[in-house]
Amino acid sequence: MNQFTALSRPSSACIRFCTIAAAAVILVAAFEWTIIDAVTEFLFMPLQVAAWLPLLVGFGWAVITYARFRASDRTASYPLLICVVGVAIVLFVPWTTVWLAANELVHRSDRERIVQQVQQGALRPNVGYNSALIALSSDSPDVSKGGNEIIVEEHDGRRYVFFYTYRGILDHYSGFLYVPAGADPRAFREAADRSTVMEPRSPNWYFLAHH
Repeated sequence: MNQFTALSRPSSACIRFCTIAAAAVILVAAFEWTIIDAVTEFLFMPLQVAAWLPLLVGFGWAVITYARFRASDRTASYPLLICVVGVAIVLFVPWTTVWLAANELVHRSDRERIVQQVQQGALRPNVGYNSALIALSSDSPDVSKGGNEIIVEEHDGRRYVFFYTYRGILDHYSGFLYVPAGADPRAFREAADRSTVMEPRSPNWYFLAHH
């Protein structure tokens, strides 16, 4: 019994280490865009590397554990399995699609309320360097990444409202665009750009990505 316990200790420690390392990598992948909004894309890359390094170490440890203890410890393969499953989850789950769907669902009512305020004239552009920007008040929900600012454009008497989901560097950005009923979404200045990808999401709403 003591011999079995002694043999199983490396597997147990390796399982714990690989589980934590795999969970960290999965969390970084799942919350990639939230993290980027908080620390910028430049700092996200070293953070991503830092998250992957322990998993690589765990994978090496798992291979050694399996090779040494597979004959005497039935749990010896668990760390290796955890590493493989963790990597598969990160690589094959469409995290950006999942995150966008969650973002859309969670903020839908708040965005619709803000759109209504814009249409009624209660919210107007208030950023000095850009006449199309509205900086939402500090007590407003965080509905637009990169400073909680929204873009408002008026075409043919109809107001279009854009909420950022990613406010990157230079021309890299994405977000949800509200288009008034019966209006042409391509009338929105950024949507007219050929390099902008536009996807209908629901009535009056489109997802725009510019790369």
